[in-house]
Amino acid sequence: MTSAGKPSKVMDLSLVSRNLQARVIPWFYRSTNFYFQTHGLTLFLWCAGPVGRTNIRKMTLNFGLYSLLHCLRWLAPDPVFDLFNPPLYSALQLYWRLEIQQLLKEVKLDMLTLVVSEVPRDDIAFVTRLIVESFGHVKWLRLVLPENKESVWSASKYMEEFKKTGLTWGVLW
Repeated sequence: MTSAGKPSKVMDLSLVSRNLQARVIPWFYRSTNFYFQTHGLTLFLWCAGPVGRTNIRKMTLNFGLYSLLHCLRWLAPDPVFDLFNPPLYSALQLYWRLEIQQLLKEVKLDMLTLVVSEVPRDDIAFVTRLIVESFGHVKWLRLVLPENKESVWSASKYMEEFKKTGLTWGVLW
């Protein structure tokens, strides 16, 4: 509590000393499971800076019913983006697309949780692949399915299983 009786913010506490700041902020990024829906991820990654992005270990994404469109618009590799041509309305949105892709490549996660309970069943594998491949590295992938069922995979094993289905980016064009 501050002298005014207001609760202290975590970031305010880190300003007590440089030594504390040097230890607490990386720990905060490593130990927190960051949750995002369709807004805020780019700004968060940009504000975290290069050091913060390298310390992020856990993230949960829940893009909801329109996950496929959201992933095609912002996360898909250029050939897939060009194939589906999702609507972007300005050059600034193209810049944001490039920015989010570059920022996500710097993030190496131990655990990525994807809430796919609202995603149409036929889109789950495609959305999952778009998201997993947009990160620099994902060690474990947890899918939260309808009825809150969970499935935990080694991300590399999940991608191997996906590739066994024969659906690859090359098949799309």
